[in-house]
Formats: sequence, structure tokens, C-alpha cells
Amino acid sequence: MNTRMRQVDLVTEVAGPFIAGLLVVIPGFTATMAFLTVAAINFITFVPQYLLLLRVYQNDARLRTSKTPPSTDESNEYNSILCVCVTNTAS
Repeated sequence: MNTRMRQVDLVTEVAGPFIAGLLVVIPGFTATMAFLTVAAINFITFVPQYLLLLRVYQNDARLRTSKTPPSTDESNEYNSILCVCVTNTAS
């Protein structure tokens, strides 16, 4: 799933500027018109993208579980190790 999302992201990162560049070379198409066209496409595709991501979120229970913060004991242990390392490097 993560690989597919990265592929889609990469394609859109490359295709967006490419399409905008193609629109600018069309005779009679100004840069402003190209910008507005790409903005309109982004606006139109926002709703389906949101709905698909919401569907993925709802279907995968791992995404809905909240991460618990580390306990106080683990945090104190990390801080004491950090202090020892800093003290040893300063010597």
C-alpha cells in the first residue's frame, strides 16, 4: 500500500509541471490560463482523493489506533543515559 501511494505521489509530482508546461505552449494559452487550469484540476480531484484516503483510514485498524506516549520510567532512563553520554564526551 505504501509503495502504491509513493508511486502515485511521484507521478503527480512529475506530471503536474509537465502538463502545465504543455498548456503554456498551446497557441492562445497564457501562463495565467495554464495556472488556472491546473488549479481547477487540483480543486476537482481534491474530493475523490480525500474520500479515497478516508476509506483507507477507515478500513485499516492500525491507522486508527493512537500511539501511546512513553512511560515516565522509560523517559527517565533515556535522560540518564543521555546525561552519562554527554558527561563522558565532555571529559
